[in-house]
Amino acid sequence: GAALGLGMAIVREKVERLGGQVWVESTPGHGTTFRILLPLTLATFRGFFVETGGEMFVIPTINVERVVRIRLTEIKVIEGVATIMLNGRPLGLSRLHKVLDIPAQEHTDTATGFLRGLVLTSGDRRVLFCVDQIVNEQEALFKSLGTYLEAVPHVAGVTVLGSGKVVPILDVPNLVRSA
Repeated sequence: GAALGLGMAIVREKVERLGGQVWVESTPGHGTTFRILLPLTLATFRGFFVETGGEMFVIPTINVERVVRIRLTEIKVIEGVATIMLNGRPLGLSRLHKVLDIPAQEHTDTATGFLRGLVLTSGDRRVLFCVDQIVNEQEALFKSLGTYLEAVPHVAGVTVLGSGKVVPILDVPNLVRSA
């Protein structure tokens, strides 16, 4: 009815504003197909979905130099900084939940003796951030937070999963500076 018509008019207006197109095809007795075409350059990126402190975050793949699994025994404290040797070079180690200031979950890494982490780069700086879990790497759509949440540290935007769950996208240069 009219409500659906108005709803689709709003969808079409938003999609066309993004440079996309909307088609609606109805076949009586079979249903309706909605096709929405959006430009890929819109704001898609590849990202690592990670969990820390029971929360999920996305780290853009472009900022990830490598994914590592390290032994707890490899961690040394040099001048007050937790450090590991990676390819013969010292690398600072930080726990993502501490930098984001969220409470830690119970860690299984002490039982296994290993930590999982991602070596993040920003300019010429590199830091290993340890996380509870690396869930996967996949395409994500970047959504800006607008002016409401500009002051939220370490968050560049959000992505929305198919389930409707909103996942923060981390601001890697800011994270690396904080670590």
